[in-house]
Order: sequence, then C-alpha cells, then structure tokens
Amino acid sequence: MDNCEQQLDFLRKRWLDREQELITVIQEESKRTEKKKEAGYRSPMWSILRALQKINKAKRLEGEAVM
Repeated sequence: MDNCEQQLDFLRKRWLDREQELITVIQEESKRTEKKKEAGYRSPMWSILRALQKINKAKRLEGEAVM
C-alpha cells in the first residue's frame, strides 16, 4: 500500500462511523466558501497559475495545474 492509499485508508476509517458529522463539516465548508466568493474573494492561486502559464507558455490551466 503506497502513502496515498494509507492516508485515504486512515481518513476512511476515521470518518466511517461518523458519516453525518463528515457531511455536516463538508456542508459548512461549502457554505463558508460560497460566502467568500459572493463577497468577491478570489484565491491568489489563480493569479500565480496565470503568471506561470504565461512564463511557461502553457496552453491551458487545469484544476490547479499548468498544462
């Protein structure tokens, strides 16, 4: 089992018996993120990615990666 699988397994076991709590945490985080977006907050990650895109002459941005 590689490190990524171990982490996923750890998280799965941690939340297995607390599914409703996990759902609530995800819902609250989603609401918080939406409120920040509505207030005009933009992650600096996109400006950094656009600068890297320009420097590296990347054709597109995908997720949080320059391709």
